[in-house]
Amino acid sequence: MTATTVGYGDISPHTILGRITAVILMFNGIGLISALTSAVTMYLASDDPDTGAPQAMSIADEIRQFHDLADDGIITASEFEQQKRRLLALNQADRED
Repeated sequence: MTATTVGYGDISPHTILGRITAVILMFNGIGLISALTSAVTMYLASDDPDTGAPQAMSIADEIRQFHDLADDGIITASEFEQQKRRLLALNQADRED
């Protein structure tokens, strides 16, 4: 059974207007199922089960990710240092507030 099923095929639209309406309804059905699936997936994959929002990554975790990118050659050492300084400056600014 698919999202666009109309039964066993014994009843189907025959007029142009009926077929256009059926196509529009099919796309709406697929969109609704996609939105529902996306919402459930986002809730189940979230770090915070109460709000469904992902948890903020710590500064250390972000620096580790940039370090891994530098180790893999995706970013240069100077780009890593620049991002590290930026993150540490943000952390310092947050502590002062």
